[in-house]
Amino acid sequence: MEIAQIVAGILLIVAGRPLFWFFIGVIGFILGGSVGMLFFPDGNIMARLLIMTGCGFLSIWLSFVMRKAAVAAAGAAAAGYLAAGVVSRFSVPEPAGWGIIALAALLGLLLGAGLLEWALIILSSLTGAALIVRLPFIPGEYAFFVLLALSGAGIVIQVIIYMYRK
Repeated sequence: MEIAQIVAGILLIVAGRPLFWFFIGVIGFILGGSVGMLFFPDGNIMARLLIMTGCGFLSIWLSFVMRKAAVAAAGAAAAGYLAAGVVSRFSVPEPAGWGIIALAALLGLLLGAGLLEWALIILSSLTGAALIVRLPFIPGEYAFFVLLALSGAGIVIQVIIYMYRK
């Protein structure tokens, strides 16, 4: 699972905008994991994996049918996912933590809807970096700096690719 997480993280960091369907599929897969935890808290791994895969493919299908709406929704989900990691890392108490996550999701939704290309670049780089930072071999005290370095590198790489293709 860690290898898949690293590969998905690297692909999102380097090519999240050109592979927007992959970015949206990964976000759907991550959300499917959360949904699976709600319905199967006892640890039924196969059921969770089935839900995760279904949500990932549904997200990809929706991204082809409704690109702008799918990117806006993925922006909300990605920003909420990133905020949840920050809330968890800093042990923010429950009411404030949910407020931070909701605000981040709203900002991600607005960013995704208004600035489609830039939203894909920024949010895919951040999400890819967050996937890698959440691995157990990244020490907690360095996680924030690794997140900044990886997402910054991803943004620079994707902007160069975006400008080159224009």
